Amino acid sequence: MIPYGPLLSNSLTQLLTTLPLLIVWLVSIIIAIVRWKINPRASLLTLLGLVILMGVHILSVIFNTSFYYIASYSNMNPLTTRTVSIIVQVVFSLTNAGAWVMVLIAIFGKPKKKANVA
Repeated sequence: MIPYGPLLSNSLTQLLTTLPLLIVWLVSIIIAIVRWKINPRASLLTLLGLVILMGVHILSVIFNTSFYYIASYSNMNPLTTRTVSIIVQVVFSLTNAGAWVMVLIAIFGKPKKKANVA
């Protein structure tokens, strides 16, 4: 059985090194929620983008601190290890890109036209 204590400790340590980034994302999520009534579309896109960015970041840290240890501990074939690592990193990268597209659309997208109230 794989001892997960050191993996958890290492992952938490790595996440602590990115604490300023995590705090900025949390504050931005709170701002998006507070400003929901002002611009729901931009707030929704921002909220989704930031939650995805934060989630992928956390998963990426856990993957990067754990995968090679688990692969070597379980005697995984080096070619399989490399292939899995590449595929996972590409998925992380594409997901990050999609989240940034959401945030950029929220920032630079055309605002909805307000209905004329006469």
